[in-house]
Amino acid sequence: MQEMTITLYSVEVEKSVYEYNADNTLKAVRYGYDGINFRNAKWYQYGDPDFPFLPVEVRLFEGTGIPPDYTYAEDLGNYRTDPTDEMDSKYIRTSNNDDQLIEMIEQSGDGWASSWVNFSRIIITYDPSGRVSRVDMDEWAGDSWMQFNRLDLTYNGSFSSIGLENGLFLSSNGVFPLF
Repeated sequence: MQEMTITLYSVEVEKSVYEYNADNTLKAVRYGYDGINFRNAKWYQYGDPDFPFLPVEVRLFEGTGIPPDYTYAEDLGNYRTDPTDEMDSKYIRTSNNDDQLIEMIEQSGDGWASSWVNFSRIIITYDPSGRVSRVDMDEWAGDSWMQFNRLDLTYNGSFSSIGLENGLFLSSNGVFPLF
């Protein structure tokens, strides 16, 4: 996808522009009201050898007029969010022997200072056929994980598993898919 616009009562209220790296991984998403003066952006960093197409960090940038060719890594325009906001996200993933994602922890913090605290976690269970059978979603309660949602999935016939790993970054929260 290259662009998405949201129109409410015939008025465009938001426009999102998606930018990609050479390997087709998502580089950044810029958000704006008028499609010209983008008010913030999310920048996606990669580097997990077990999950090369899933980001390890997502950093938030704010300000008006973030240009389409912006170099987020260098942040020459000083658009990064205030470090006290701790709006960046870091993802730690674990796989099983079949290279399937079994756990992902999201931490929030300031990516520029590498200060991270636990925020949320998903634990994925697979059935003997390798299909996702359970997804537990937890939130960090200060000193331990607390479950806030559980999905149990059953399948009819030869239906393949849901594409969980591909849907992890589609929601506005960044982590959980359409659950």
